[in-house]
Amino acid sequence: MGVMANPFYSDMGFTKEEVAAITKVFGVVMTLMGAFIGGIVILRLGVLRTMMIGAILSSLTNLLFVLLSHIGHDLIFLTITISSDNFAAGLASSAFVAYLSGLTNTNYSATQYALFSSLMLLIPKFL
Repeated sequence: MGVMANPFYSDMGFTKEEVAAITKVFGVVMTLMGAFIGGIVILRLGVLRTMMIGAILSSLTNLLFVLLSHIGHDLIFLTITISSDNFAAGLASSAFVAYLSGLTNTNYSATQYALFSSLMLLIPKFL
């Protein structure tokens, strides 16, 4: 959801305290869990398959936000939505970091990784 998450939560009737409690507790834990499981999946399925799984999961979690908009103010479903979204983001991010790391030359890995990650953040600004 990005920058539109907080206005969405506010529009749905959630207080800042409710959102902060769920996001900072469940969101952070699920992001770390997604990154950890992403590492395991990378070892078993490879980087590209894991990136595809992460992309699909991230897309599917958007449907949870749609469902939340129809359900309304429900803290349990908000927790499920935020947890799922952060888990998918952690899994996809770990796969993308592994992919970028695989693209770098070992002699210049720090410089190349910095350039790749900068491009990753810069390109969406123009789209």
